[in-house]
Amino acid sequence: MTSTPPQTRPADPVARAATVADVLAAQAGEADAQRRLPGDTVRALTDAGMLRLMTPAEFGGSGAGVSTLSEVAKVLGRSCASAAWVTVITNGSKMLAAHFPDEARHEVFGSDPDAGVASVFAAGGTARAVDGGYRVSGRWAWASGILHAAWGIGMAPIVDDSGTPVGAGFALMPAGDLTIEDTWHTAGMRGTGSNTMVADDVFVPRHRMLPPQSLLASPKQTDPGEPQLLRTSPVAGLVSSLAAPMVGVAQAALAFVAGKAPRRAISYTSYATQADSPAFVKGLGEAAMQIDSAELHLARTARLIDTAAAEARALTLEERRLVRGDVGHATRQVCLSFNQLMDLHGSSAFAEASPLQRMWRDANTGCRHATFASAVNYEVHGGSLLGLPPITELL
Repeated sequence: MTSTPPQTRPADPVARAATVADVLAAQAGEADAQRRLPGDTVRALTDAGMLRLMTPAEFGGSGAGVSTLSEVAKVLGRSCASAAWVTVITNGSKMLAAHFPDEARHEVFGSDPDAGVASVFAAGGTARAVDGGYRVSGRWAWASGILHAAWGIGMAPIVDDSGTPVGAGFALMPAGDLTIEDTWHTAGMRGTGSNTMVADDVFVPRHRMLPPQSLLASPKQTDPGEPQLLRTSPVAGLVSSLAAPMVGVAQAALAFVAGKAPRRAISYTSYATQADSPAFVKGLGEAAMQIDSAELHLARTARLIDTAAAEARALTLEERRLVRGDVGHATRQVCLSFNQLMDLHGSSAFAEASPLQRMWRDANTGCRHATFASAVNYEVHGGSLLGLPPITELL
């Protein structure tokens, strides 16, 4: 199974994403069954340049913005939500890696601009200062893309010899120095292979340990001399684009249900087809508007983030809280639309042979990512409107 030959691929990343749709769709079932992306899927993504969108331009990457990554993720998500998710995580993690010192950047990107990177923001270990760097041990769960990564990034508190915390840092570690625990046993998004990466007394040189403030509040965001990739708010950019695959899979489900409606009857009614039923037509329109609402909210966040980066302006606290509100609302609308679509299509939507059940599982799993939680994100945004302090620092 092959994708479009490199010499005939379009230059636009979104158009290139469309060229691998058939490969991803054909392998989506296997990804779900094997709990990892198949080799054909990874090769297609790599050949199409999907894994170098946020590799810095000086290393052969696209240095793409959040809007581009989000549009790519929607296109890929219509074929395979897991492949789209890993694509976003890989590129978002590369955006993080790009903030490390030059020596680390050359190690990560210098020999292979397509090299995978996985990252986990939650602190999962400890780092003890030693000569030349740190000894890091820990476990970081739900490391999406780690099965296809050359590097892993994990947050670790830094402790002194007595074990007292003296700071924190993002540890950039070769995947070969890590072990992977097979812990990703879930109902949906199974193909992401989001297992646990484990470090056991791994030496991390000083240039591969990045203080959180150097990433979350990087002065590069307001430096017009830096490329736009480094002026992009890392957390807002990653969270916003990570929700885009959920919109893509919802769009695919809508197209599937609408495409079947003219040929499917409604059981135990006089309607010869679903399309003959005003109730069905109304429900389909409502689901479509919910998906459109999700897409529009994510488009607003992407424009906001990219515009601030283009202007070399850091997002304000209020804007970062709005991003979280948009993302929470978007993923909630995706879940609501899926409830509607499954009802409309009927009980056969849950048959193992139906792609709808996999889409439904993927969306309802992916939309429960901690940074998408709608109740939390509504509170984050609502508190901003009332002048209340934020309930999270991860903005």
